[in-house]
Amino acid sequence: MRLTLTLVLWLIYVSYLVLRRFSDSSQTPKLAAVLAIFGALDVPLVYFSIWFFRTQHPQPVIGGGGSIDPRMLHVLLINWLAFSCFAFLVCWWRFRLELLQRDVEEAQALESLLGDGGSSAPAARASVPFNKTPSRPGSA
Repeated sequence: MRLTLTLVLWLIYVSYLVLRRFSDSSQTPKLAAVLAIFGALDVPLVYFSIWFFRTQHPQPVIGGGGSIDPRMLHVLLINWLAFSCFAFLVCWWRFRLELLQRDVEEAQALESLLGDGGSSAPAARASVPFNKTPSRPGSA
């Protein structure tokens, strides 16, 4: 039953993405919101299906009556910490990239305003200053 509910959740997700991507109707946001609500209601069903439908599912290992070997728990926590650090670094790098992109766009906009009459030669675009450390929003 858990796999079936997971398949339903996946189908809801794919239909949400297809609806948002390919529909141009004014009803699209409402339909997408309804699909998102159905998907949100399906998530707890998938999670609790091992308690609701006790046919082929084993006991839960973490939480609610199960146990995990202490060595395995130690490795699980180390991997969770490592993945969290990696996710933080990816978000940080993406944030820095966005700041650099804003700086470049701002420099290009200033150059087009103050430039030499709008020439689009590669040499004119190459004069955009590239700062390795991004400036903070709101700082001069």
